[in-house]
Amino acid sequence: MDWGDARVMLSVKAVIQERFDRMNKPSLIMPGWENNLPKIDLSNGVLAYLMNDFYVANRWAFPYDSIRRAIDALYFPGRPAHVTDFPDEAQTAWSEELQGVACDGKNWYITQVYKPDENSRVWKFPISYNLADVAEGPLPPGVKKAGIPKQLRDKGYWHFGDLDYYAGRLYVPCQGGDPAQVVVFDAEDLSFLGAAGLEGGTGAWCAINPKNGLLHESDFYDIPEMPFPATPEDVSKFEYDVQNPPPLRLRIYNPIWNAGKIKEFDPVGELELSDRRGGRTSAYRIQGGAFSENGRLYLISDDTRNGKARLLGFEMMTGRQMFGKSIEYSPDYPDLEEFEAIAIYDLDGNQSPGISGQLHVILLDNDIHSDDDIIFKHFRVGHKERL
Repeated sequence: MDWGDARVMLSVKAVIQERFDRMNKPSLIMPGWENNLPKIDLSNGVLAYLMNDFYVANRWAFPYDSIRRAIDALYFPGRPAHVTDFPDEAQTAWSEELQGVACDGKNWYITQVYKPDENSRVWKFPISYNLADVAEGPLPPGVKKAGIPKQLRDKGYWHFGDLDYYAGRLYVPCQGGDPAQVVVFDAEDLSFLGAAGLEGGTGAWCAINPKNGLLHESDFYDIPEMPFPATPEDVSKFEYDVQNPPPLRLRIYNPIWNAGKIKEFDPVGELELSDRRGGRTSAYRIQGGAFSENGRLYLISDDTRNGKARLLGFEMMTGRQMFGKSIEYSPDYPDLEEFEAIAIYDLDGNQSPGISGQLHVILLDNDIHSDDDIIFKHFRVGHKERL
C-alpha cells in the first residue's frame, strides 16, 4: 500500500482541503500530487507508519481514533512568548520549597515540601484568588490544604513532586520510599483516594494524557558530575556520560481503580521522545510536565550548567518535539534559582488576577536565610487552539 491507495487519499485529501477552506485560501492540491510523495510502507496501515513505536506495540493506547484527528495532532501551536511574571519574587505560605502546580480552569493546585515537619502539602486555591497574597493564619474562603497521609509518612515518604489534575482528581507523585508512589486526592475536598507505587518510576513529576487516560513520568536525568578525587576511570566515565546523554524516555502506566480508590498503576511500557527530525533527543533535570487538552506534552528542564532552562513541547502521535524555548535564570549563588513545575490552561479571559497566557511555569528562588520566593512565569502561544 502507498499514498495512492484510494481510501487513504480520500481521507488525507479531505482533511487538507478542509484546512484550506478554513483559511479561505484557494486549494493548492493539484491533480497527481500524490505521485510526488515518497513511497512508504503502509502495509500495516497509515497510522502504524506515523505512530511512535510504543503505540505500535500498544494499539489500544493510541490517543487518536481516526486519521483526521491524527493529522490534526500534527498542527502545532506557535512558539511561546513570555507575557508576564505574577506573582514576582513573592514570599507566601506556600512558596517555601514549592514543587508542583496544576490548573483545571476553576482552581490552582500547588504542592510544596513544608520544612518544619518535613511533610509535603497540596494546596487548592480558587482561580479568582490573588496568588500574591500571603495566606498565613486562617485559610481564606475556598482555600484548602492536605498533607501526605500518615500511613505513607510512616514508611518514609515525604516529598511531593509536580502534580496533575485529571477528571476531578489530583495525581501527586511522592518520593522518599521505594518504590515512588502516586498519591491521589479528590480535587473537590482534597480527601485521600489512595496511593499506589510506580514500578521503575522516580516520582519527580507525573501527568495524565487526557486522550487515553494513561499516566506518564520520566527519570529526572541529573547532570553528570566528576567525583573528587577522581580516578582515570572516573574521568573516562564522566567524559563518556557528558558526550552521550541518555535518550529522553517516558514511562507509562494504566491507573487501575477499585470501588473509588486507586488500586495500582499498571506498567504499560516506555515511549522514547525524539527531536524535530525524529532523531534521538535528550534533556537534563526534568522538573515538571503537563498535557494539554489536545494531548500534547510540555516539559520544563533546567540545565544548571549554562543558566538556561528549556520549555519543550512534544506531539504525542510520533513523540517528536514541536518546539524548544530557552528561558534564562540564575541557578548559581546567591540566587540559587530552580524551575520546578508547569501547568497548562488558557487564562486570557482574566479569570486569575494578574495572570494571562496558556503555559505557566514556576521558578523558585531558593533563599538560604528566609523562606523561598517564587516567580510565576506565563507564556502565550499563537494558534492556542492547537496547544
